Amino acid sequence: MRIWKSEQVSRRTFVSKILYSTLGGGLAIASAFQFPLHSDAEVFFDTDRYGDREITISTINRLKQTLRNTLSKNLNLLPQYIQLALHDALSYSVQTKKGGLNGSLRLELQRPGNAFLSSCYQTIEDAHRSYSDVGYADYIAFAGAVVMDIIGAPRVKLQVGREDASEPDEENQLSKQDVSYPYALESSFQQAGLEAARNTVLFLGALGFLSQVSEQFSNSKETDEEQGLESSDIFDNPELTYGDVSQKGKRTVAVGTQVRKLKLPGIKFNNQFLKKLIAQKNNNKNKSTNLQSSTQDKYLVLLEEPRFLEYVQYYAKNDQKFKSDFVDAYRDITLLGSKYETLKK
Repeated sequence: MRIWKSEQVSRRTFVSKILYSTLGGGLAIASAFQFPLHSDAEVFFDTDRYGDREITISTINRLKQTLRNTLSKNLNLLPQYIQLALHDALSYSVQTKKGGLNGSLRLELQRPGNAFLSSCYQTIEDAHRSYSDVGYADYIAFAGAVVMDIIGAPRVKLQVGREDASEPDEENQLSKQDVSYPYALESSFQQAGLEAARNTVLFLGALGFLSQVSEQFSNSKETDEEQGLESSDIFDNPELTYGDVSQKGKRTVAVGTQVRKLKLPGIKFNNQFLKKLIAQKNNNKNKSTNLQSSTQDKYLVLLEEPRFLEYVQYYAKNDQKFKSDFVDAYRDITLLGSKYETLKK
């Protein structure tokens, strides 16, 4: 079975054009087959993009292994891999139904709010160059998920088969970033139709944790081998979940599927960053809370705005809820604007 490459004509576009030329009417085709001809309207998922179950597992395993190798060389990418997905996905507008995690970020890196991700994105470009059977959008979605697997977060299942956008999405507050990052993030969640304050706290809590982890290992004087990722020959059990493709067209892949387990020694994803924010609020004189100054400056607004503080206090007291809700929130942003298609009947 042929694997569709991101730079090739996708199955959706190919079939649409064939049907258009055969039947002589784009409107009739779009109505009858639900294959819109404009690729920038939504995020399209071709559930058969990577072939059958075994081929899909093999493809995603290779994708994750490529990302794992990249992270093992540069742990500073941990928070930025999450932000790649954020900045790509939150281009979605619930009003226009356009945007989403469609790989358009690669065309938007010159925007002020995205520029800091340029070096990080280059690692995705390098990975894609070495293994181009996977599209840019799937790389970006799985990059964040692999980060969560490495830091011991709950497993997240992601849809596969995104079609890459060929044009940039519309600008939003996150890409403009003419306000501080938390407010830009909140505004973009609102635009996307998601619960803004709660999601802002969840993602900033996770990004704060990841920033501290990357700083911890970057400052370590151990050798690369000693401070690197722990790897084992123990494989997770294969796990691939299919939806009813005739109705939903969904297919998800567990992020740990048949990839060697890889963990940061002594690191377990948790709500410690939010706890430290609360501790700082309760003791303003204590300046030694292990918060980086840049991170502290960026996230102190979470303590100043009541709508944020409510969730900071809640998640600081509920570690399990913080972890599970963040995983759900990450999955939710990867599905913004999603539309499924398959040739199966």
